[in-house]
Amino acid sequence: MKVFLSLALFSLLLGSCRNSSSSKNADKTSDTTHFYPVIEYLSQQIQQVDNTPYFIYNISIKDGKRDSFAINQQVFDSLAHLFIKDDITHTPLKKFYTENIFEDVSTDSYTISYTSSDPKTELQNVDILLGREDQQVKWIFMNKIETKDSSIISFKMGWRPDRRFYINKISTDKTGKEHEEQHTIVWNDKQ
Repeated sequence: MKVFLSLALFSLLLGSCRNSSSSKNADKTSDTTHFYPVIEYLSQQIQQVDNTPYFIYNISIKDGKRDSFAINQQVFDSLAHLFIKDDITHTPLKKFYTENIFEDVSTDSYTISYTSSDPKTELQNVDILLGREDQQVKWIFMNKIETKDSSIISFKMGWRPDRRFYINKISTDKTGKEHEEQHTIVWNDKQ
């Protein structure tokens, strides 16, 4: 992981040192920038949950009412799919995203951030927090926007490796009324 982060930081520095005229003339199909493999990482997390007999439960808040209940792996997989639905490392989407890497002393992390330049892409941004010492993933955060049946749905999501994820969903209907629901899916609360 240290090698990957070092390469990512080196490629970022190298890219910033290039002549601006050569970057204007560069062919988009020859993009050699390597994005952090978020989809592979999260897919491994999902597979690990699917292969381990965890007690999985959902803590939900909807219309101000809090509830918690057990869920099965199919429901878990369906909810977790929101995190792996959009793969920004592939050509059709990759061109819309800009990578930024910075050290955050307040969280003792490196943050790798991907932000879309196109407001029409569903996945607006991804932030990956890596521990400064071990460079292990501490959190992955995503913001998504979907339009469905004249409603706008905003998702604020976070994944804590080996423990839980959350999805905060705010939908605005045709009349402008907002509906909010929150789900925290927990599978390994003992760590």
